Amino acid sequence: MLIKCPECNKEISDKAKSCPNCGCPINDDAKYRIVITGYHDTDISAFAGLTETFDVKLEYDEIMDIFANCPYTIAECDTTEESILISRKLLKWGIDVQIMSPDGSIEFIDTDIVSCPKCGSTHIQAVPRKWSIFSGLLTNKVDRVCLKCKHKF
Repeated sequence: MLIKCPECNKEISDKAKSCPNCGCPINDDAKYRIVITGYHDTDISAFAGLTETFDVKLEYDEIMDIFANCPYTIAECDTTEESILISRKLLKWGIDVQIMSPDGSIEFIDTDIVSCPKCGSTHIQAVPRKWSIFSGLLTNKVDRVCLKCKHKF
């Protein structure tokens, strides 16, 4: 991907360590930022979403202060895949988020992809249900299983 050099404004690769035109060093520690913009579900759902996604023990008032100060950068990630994974978890809890790429543009989050409700992974496999007395001999139902955490849903 091409970005503009902060010194000479010429287009350069985002992988470059420095600008080939002027030698200006490019920020090596640039990260994808997950920015909370609000929430569209209940207060309790937003509180649970942040505490469970980031495994933190914050008080209710502290989390509501985060939402009161939106937009709020909640996390920084090295890769776009990692930031999308966290964003999908937050979206499931009704928390509105955006991903800001290192160059400042907003990344698109595809919410139509099936992902694990437990870990957020998109590595899902459909597995036919086993026969049981309750489901009958010939059943055509399937379970989805996460290949990462083995959660069945």
